[in-house]
Amino acid sequence: MKLKKELSLIGIVLLPFIYLAYIWPELPAKVPMHWNYKGEIDRYGDRIEIIMIPILLPLLIYITFLIIPIIGPKKNLTKMGNKLQSLKTLLTILMSILALYIIIP
Repeated sequence: MKLKKELSLIGIVLLPFIYLAYIWPELPAKVPMHWNYKGEIDRYGDRIEIIMIPILLPLLIYITFLIIPIIGPKKNLTKMGNKLQSLKTLLTILMSILALYIIIP
């Protein structure tokens, strides 16, 4: 059962990467990377920088939740049981949605 949950989470983590690979040929060489408080673009970057979005959002969250129970000094997180898995699932889904929202042209 745990493997099934992990595979579904890995699929959710991969969604932004798959979508980015799908739209990659359509992306211009320079893409907007930052907007000011007025909503105006104030920094452009190479499209290769967009790869950092799915790496820093869903992938980093997922890996963090895998590692923290292992390296935690008191191992108290493993006592949380289903709560930790639920939090990992919720945050991974939210970060994948956020990454997709940011990537969508």
